[in-house]
This record gives sequence, structure tokens and C-alpha cells, in this order.
Amino acid sequence: IEYIRRDMEGSDSDTRRRSSCELVKSLTEKFPEKLTALCSQYINVLVQEYASNPQGSWKSKDCAMYLI
Repeated sequence: IEYIRRDMEGSDSDTRRRSSCELVKSLTEKFPEKLTALCSQYINVLVQEYASNPQGSWKSKDCAMYLI
């Protein structure tokens, strides 16, 4: 499915999401403990938002999945 989505959108290399993922990956290499703790907290908040309102907060779930 990911291949089809990327093919339909074009290259994924210049998107904001890809740039954000690369930034987080780079920061994780320099500050692994701090960034892991920060991302874990943020993922928990996003999952709680989704759990409280799945239909209205689907973007929270999507963001949490990409952070994982």
C-alpha cells in the first residue's frame, strides 16, 4: 500500500513528513535518551487523544504511528 501511495503522490523524499522523520532520526543519534523519552510522552498523548474520540482524532493516531 505504501508503494502505491508514494507512486500516486510522486517522490516522498521532499515532503514535510519525510523531512520531519529525518530530523527526528538525526536528533535520536545525538541525544538518544532525551529524544526517546520526549517522543514516548508525545506518542502517549496522541494515543490518548485518539482513544477519547476515534472519529474526530484520527490524525492523532496517524501522527503517533509515524513517530513509532
